[in-house]
Amino acid sequence: MNRVVSHAAFRLATALASFVLACSVAAGADEQLQQILEAVRRHRVIFSSVECKYRIEGRTPREYLLVSSRSAASSTSEVHFVVQKEMFYLKDIGHRIMPDGMVNLDWRITAYDGEKSRHLRDGTLLQISDEPVPLGSFIVLPHNLGCVRIAENDGELLDLLTPRNEGNTRTTVQVVGRAQVGGMECVVVETNRTRPDGLFDKMRFFFCPRMHYLVAKCETFYPAKKGQQLQPLIFNETSDWREVAPGIWLPFQVVSTSYVPNLKEKTYISNGTTTYRLLEVNLTPNYPKSFFSNVPMPKDGVIETFRGDELVSRRVVGNPRDPEEDKSGLPPWVWIVGNVVLVALLLGVYLRYRTGKTDQTGDGASSSEKECR
Repeated sequence: MNRVVSHAAFRLATALASFVLACSVAAGADEQLQQILEAVRRHRVIFSSVECKYRIEGRTPREYLLVSSRSAASSTSEVHFVVQKEMFYLKDIGHRIMPDGMVNLDWRITAYDGEKSRHLRDGTLLQISDEPVPLGSFIVLPHNLGCVRIAENDGELLDLLTPRNEGNTRTTVQVVGRAQVGGMECVVVETNRTRPDGLFDKMRFFFCPRMHYLVAKCETFYPAKKGQQLQPLIFNETSDWREVAPGIWLPFQVVSTSYVPNLKEKTYISNGTTTYRLLEVNLTPNYPKSFFSNVPMPKDGVIETFRGDELVSRRVVGNPRDPEEDKSGLPPWVWIVGNVVLVALLLGVYLRYRTGKTDQTGDGASSSEKECR
């Protein structure tokens, strides 16, 4: 009897110990997640003003070029951007080499001076708007380089790490363990978003405590069903970490590899690798406001002005000039009405001329008849 009681007591004690250990582990994981979130908030403040120059190099594997001939074999871009007190400037100049050897030049300038945004595309079209452009749509912030593609497409890192329940969509965030990235120990955080169609999206972040919980690696997977094997979508990994200010480290290289399904083989293959190389970093830019509004207009370009989503003017310029100097832009309907009125006037003049000529011809014929009589 004593043995049975002792055995039962031992099992109870073991269960209690396991429960306490699980609770302590969960509490530790929650505490660590809170540390990460606090670090991400600090990074937003530290990098609220920053200037960076970096090079982007893209390569497409030969096996994927055999499947898609429209993809560029390689591409290179030089990027300069400045974020300063809610204003920003981005200049991106690059070229793509196609499989047939043809070279395509791509470049753009996007700027926002706190009042108006300006977009210069391919050096020929300048669009001016009174609405700001979402920062993440154009600019890759250095502290998000580890998840560069995610930051561009899905919002800020802090939003991705926030659990939420919205209708039939539920997002969970949890610490799942530790892993090594480039010789650095990282805390692994997984986010799972359950969608109304039954699929779920999974992302995996590797935060490095030694680098003040900056992202050292990020993995994004294709939507999958519960229990289904995960397939890679985009994997980003950082390296070449350097101290850019006392206690502030940044990765000077990020390799981003994307994957697509290979329908013939029923597998996933890489459709390209993009390498981001950080060249210069300045955490205290101090440009005048004119820097963020001075977007040059090449010769024979088009300037379009928008008020919200409405196009209010469109004109062609022959020389570089400040589009703000031209205040004569009229709405399109004014030009349409003016043209209709002009055509009506010309038609009226023409009809009066024809009528007068016919009357003269009739009078002449009557006089001739009288003379004959």
